[in-house]
Amino acid sequence: MYFPAKKAGILQPQIQHTSRNHSALHGTAEHSNPIQSGSFCPSLVSAVLKRLVDILCSTAGLILCAPLLFLCSIIVRLDSPGPAFYSQERVTRNEKVFRIYKFRTMIHHAEAITGGVLASADDPRITRVGKVLRNTHLDELPQLLNVLKGDMSLVGPRPERPMFVEKYKAEVAQYEQRFLVRAGLTGTAQVYGHYYTEISEKTAYDLWYIKHFSLWQDIKLMFLTVKVLFEGKPLQRALEKPAHSSPKLPNPPIAK
Repeated sequence: MYFPAKKAGILQPQIQHTSRNHSALHGTAEHSNPIQSGSFCPSLVSAVLKRLVDILCSTAGLILCAPLLFLCSIIVRLDSPGPAFYSQERVTRNEKVFRIYKFRTMIHHAEAITGGVLASADDPRITRVGKVLRNTHLDELPQLLNVLKGDMSLVGPRPERPMFVEKYKAEVAQYEQRFLVRAGLTGTAQVYGHYYTEISEKTAYDLWYIKHFSLWQDIKLMFLTVKVLFEGKPLQRALEKPAHSSPKLPNPPIAK
């Protein structure tokens, strides 16, 4: 999911591009990226605590949202032919491929018609109910099961499809570093970025998150995610191309 950056709050230090092509064009070394230095790996204690939070929150979420999950599944089936749920291969920690779960928001077998392409605004493959589910991000709810299984975390880089991972690894410097942690239901790139944020900049957001990981940072990102969801901003606002400006990163958590 992607949220309008304006409502995420305060953005301070600027990101530099992590595109390999950008570096080559301008004669800048890949190591010039400001998030290159430092460890990308959280401590064992932090990793264990993060996993415990994932298990507790995903279990509670699945229980509390069970009536909503049931209602959505019925509405999806009634709206268009095909299953209520949709699964697709994605990549998580250590480049492990897993199947992500979502409510189906497109016509059944949509990719048999168009092939593997990214969704766009006014995509004709999206169903009526699918538009509502995407607007409210309810289509993402089944991913709580992925979190419970350990395929994903509540917070982390969004999981990408294998075909796009190979493409981005060849084009974006440090892209493979995203796979040092589990993919997330939400993350820095989703809260502080934008739908049209370039993949090199999304990667910079993700690596910033990994470098500055803390449980407090996770809690902050989850609250920001919930805040934006309850504000109910329509998807059209999120799909508007923002005026060109230098993207910025949030302040890192203060060490105590």
